[in-house]
Amino acid sequence: PDQVHVECKCGMRTAAVFDNRGWKRVARGVWQVVGGTDPRSKVAKMWNDHARERVQPMITPSGMTISVTSLAQLAKEDACERCFWLNDRLKGRWPQSHFPGVFTHLDRAGKLALAQWVNEKHQTPPWLAKFGSIKRLIKPPHWSKFNFTHGDLQVRGEADVIAVLESGGLFIPDLKTAMFTGKQEEVLPIYAAQVNCYGLAAEAQGLGTVEKLAIAYLQPQPDGQADDMIRDGGFAVYFSALAFGVDRNDERIFEMCERAQRILSATTAPLEAGNCEECQKLENLIHITTNGGTP
Repeated sequence: PDQVHVECKCGMRTAAVFDNRGWKRVARGVWQVVGGTDPRSKVAKMWNDHARERVQPMITPSGMTISVTSLAQLAKEDACERCFWLNDRLKGRWPQSHFPGVFTHLDRAGKLALAQWVNEKHQTPPWLAKFGSIKRLIKPPHWSKFNFTHGDLQVRGEADVIAVLESGGLFIPDLKTAMFTGKQEEVLPIYAAQVNCYGLAAEAQGLGTVEKLAIAYLQPQPDGQADDMIRDGGFAVYFSALAFGVDRNDERIFEMCERAQRILSATTAPLEAGNCEECQKLENLIHITTNGGTP
């Protein structure tokens, strides 16, 4: 290929390295080789010559990559192709979209608790026992190294937990810090697609053969006794776990990949679905900005 995507951690410092070696920047994160040298060999040379911990190149033939989270949005029956295209172009940075950082810490606490149980007690957590006996845990690779490719699309992400069962197969549960309510059923197809992608990535990276997939809800239970919750430095909240298996469906994921390639290859946004609430909000925002008043 004459273009490659490079994910790097050191910004302009990496840009200077590429410039000195005959590369030209043509877009953010996209570099074009000058002089006909094979991009793969130049990236490999750069990788060997410079700090490994600071530069992480990733190459795909077409340069088309997408996150597991983004691809999974196409699992919804009413998935809007316009929103999907816009989200890719905006890199998920929609106006007034904020994700409270506390949820990141809660997610991390759940993963640490599970790892501590397995590593210290050498047992499978009771709420996961129905999926088999866990022999050991594999440290999930960083998202930059955990991916699979279908066609010209590379899908990448980072699994919460990757476990090796006593049978030798892999067990991948996706942890969700949320209450399982009736409304959660609307997002189950998205969650199922996500954990299926992690399964494909695990096998693509040679970690083993996936035997079981699951979704596990970690649900805060604030209704305990006050004496049990109060601590000198604050208070503690108990979490209950609800886990259920997910069927593997490679064909469905590959269909979503092909649909994503078609959508993202377009140079302009697709037409709105007509019944998309998010598109209507966007149209209202544009109307107010250009015409004033109310939508």
